[in-house]
This record gives sequence, C-alpha cells and structure tokens, in this order.
Amino acid sequence: MKAKIIVFSQQGSTRAIAEDIASGIRMAGNDCELADLTDTDPSHPGVCDLMAIGCPVFYFKEPFNVADFMEALPQGDGKHAFVFVTHGATPAGTLASMWERLANKGYQVLGAFRSYADSHQIPIYPSPTHTHGHPDEQEHSEAIAFGQKMAEISRQVNAGETDLIPEPIIAPEGWWTERAVELSQEVLLEMMPKFAINLDRCTQCLDCETACPVDGIAIVEAPPVSRSLA
Repeated sequence: MKAKIIVFSQQGSTRAIAEDIASGIRMAGNDCELADLTDTDPSHPGVCDLMAIGCPVFYFKEPFNVADFMEALPQGDGKHAFVFVTHGATPAGTLASMWERLANKGYQVLGAFRSYADSHQIPIYPSPTHTHGHPDEQEHSEAIAFGQKMAEISRQVNAGETDLIPEPIIAPEGWWTERAVELSQEVLLEMMPKFAINLDRCTQCLDCETACPVDGIAIVEAPPVSRSLA
C-alpha cells in the first residue's frame, strides 16, 4: 500500500506529528510520502491508496488555506483517508469539519487524531503557554500507533471488512463549537488589526506573497488580496 500525508505546519509541531504517523505507516510495512500542503497541487495531490491531511487549529477551525485545499481536491471515488490536527485549548469541531469535507469529496474516512501543541503563535497568550512542551513523548508514541492502526484498518477494509469503517465524527457541543461559528472571517476582521497592501510603496517583488504561510497574499490580483485571518 502507498500512503501520502499532506501537512500544513507553521511552527513544526504538526509536521512532527505527521512524521510520527508516517513512521507508524512504514512500520506496518507500507510506503508513505510526506508532503507540505503549500507545495502540493490540490487538483493533482498524487497517486496513493491512503491519503491524510493534517493542520493546526486556528480559531477553533481548520486554517482557510487548508479548507480551500480540501475543497479543490478531485473526487476521491472511495479512496481511503484520515485527518489529524494539533491544538492548544481544544480542537472544537475541526476534525469533524475536515472529515466532512473529505467525505463530501467521495473519500472514505477511516479515522482522526489530535495532539496538543504549544500555542505560542497566539500573541495574547502568556509564555510559556499551558501546552508548552507538547507534543510530548506520549503523544508522539500515540501518533505512531495511530499510523499503524490506519494502515491496518485500510488493509482490512480493502479485504472486505467494511464493518471497520467508522461513523463520521460529530462536532462536540460546547461553548467552543458555538464560538467557532461566531468567529467568522468577517467577525475576526473586525476584531483583529487590519492588514493592507500599500500600493504606493509595493514594488511587486512578491516576497510577502512567497513568505505568507497560509497563501493569504496575492499581489498581482486586481485589486491585490490580503487575507489576514484563518
């Protein structure tokens, strides 16, 4: 079996978990490619039997570039997939949302995994944060075991054991889920500092567009685009 893990990671924690999951898949006797989401064409994500997408949680949801990527994927036609996230306080409904996006594209989603990670990318949090030092040794071990489990379930489902296909994750109830709905991009744009491109000074060198981790800047558009929030 050939697996491919597509990961978006800003600080390295999500990629570390992706590497653990990939190790588990390889330990189960399979090939596994690890690719950066920002370097992957969603219309041609690559040939594989098992695909995974992982990302950090931004404002109780998947980053907009990850959501855009999943929406641009071709139809999965029953291909096996799974999702994973890293988070600070809570993943809220992120895993359920990502699961649903892949299912709506025709993928057969076999599981989901989450791990704590340092929340130091949030400027209003004190440092060190409550999740400083995560993912820890236990979470790394759990991620490896999860990779092995996903590979084995995929093999068994292909062999006809369809009773192993899990029911879709339901978004948990609670203030965080309600908050995720409330914190639309329009609301966040009102709350956060405004970002704008100074057209008088911009030389169109494209350095900012290249450096933006969530593909949120498009200088040559008319007018230029600056998506400042996840």
